[in-house]
Amino acid sequence: MPEYLAPGVYVEETSFRAKSIEGVGTSTTAFVGPTRKGPIVTTQSDPAGNPPAAPELLTSFGDFERIYGGLEDLRFGPNNPPAAITNYLAHSVLQFFNEGGARLYVARVANQPAPAATVNLRTGATAAESVFVRSRFGGAGGNGSATVSEVVTTTTVDQLDDYIDGVLLRVSDPTAAPAALEGGPLPANLMALPLVAPGDAIVLNLAVNGSPRALTFAGQAAMIAATADLGDSITLGSTEREFRVRVNGVLQVVQLPEGPTAQAALPGVLNGLLTGVVASLSGTRLRLTTQRRGTSASIQVLTARLGFQPGPVVTATFAEATNNVADLAAVTLADVQARVAAMHAALPPGTAPLLEVVELAGGRFTLRTRLANNTAALATANA
Repeated sequence: MPEYLAPGVYVEETSFRAKSIEGVGTSTTAFVGPTRKGPIVTTQSDPAGNPPAAPELLTSFGDFERIYGGLEDLRFGPNNPPAAITNYLAHSVLQFFNEGGARLYVARVANQPAPAATVNLRTGATAAESVFVRSRFGGAGGNGSATVSEVVTTTTVDQLDDYIDGVLLRVSDPTAAPAALEGGPLPANLMALPLVAPGDAIVLNLAVNGSPRALTFAGQAAMIAATADLGDSITLGSTEREFRVRVNGVLQVVQLPEGPTAQAALPGVLNGLLTGVVASLSGTRLRLTTQRRGTSASIQVLTARLGFQPGPVVTATFAEATNNVADLAAVTLADVQARVAAMHAALPPGTAPLLEVVELAGGRFTLRTRLANNTAALATANA
């Protein structure tokens, strides 16, 4: 190492040998040719004003598939469909990386490339309402497909109060799916409400396409009354204790208490012995009423005891307004369908049906509008 000292005179040794040339890396290469898709390398901007595309640097075959497509054959030319041509460039890229290649530049070229395709997904709609899908790159070799799907989910009665106004609104769309409300499960309790009076009913108030509608589920109990009055005290001997009653088709045989029983206490005694029946006094006569409310309720007394006489089965007959389901505590899919049919029957002549009931997997069901081209969705006011 020379030393530079005053007064400015110094000695420096210099080698006159030729310097060696350093090696150049060979791990980077470039391929040029047609591909299924991707930017086309040109010397000028495209019609849309985008600048010329440069070759893409790839480090794996996955990069090639993402930008330029896979190994499928290419199709060029005016034939319909064009003849298939082996995708040599794609196979070359695959072998480059399989043999340990690390860095590769690919330039896609084409002779007079076709313009990029544009598809209107809503034919007939105005331009402001249309949805267009345009391919990023042109050319028959890049032809592909686009899948657009709409995911529509159902809602429940409890969720409707949390929605903002218009969230279920559909505006005159002929391809719109029907509006729907989901309920169930069936045939388990759909509407399990405490039933305390014979006139109990369940009313589902709906707004169907803006018009108020109601589905009423009503049920009446079956009742049988004694034909003889009771005294202030009823005394039964050991051979008079058996009492036989058939409730909703099921026979029940109970043993009444031996000895005297006060008239006022007798309903409580029967209520503790019988299942599905409520015993009460009507004046000085006993009355048995089923706890089930609906057309499937029935009761029959088979023993001459406590003022009753053996007789036929007493049922709660069908009545459109007061007894229109089999069991009010377990409304079934058939009951819901029957109520919807009755609602349609009450509409003015010529009115199209409004709702349909569709069974879903898992024992559930959905109420939905019959017309897909509805301008308002199914909503509920209260249930």
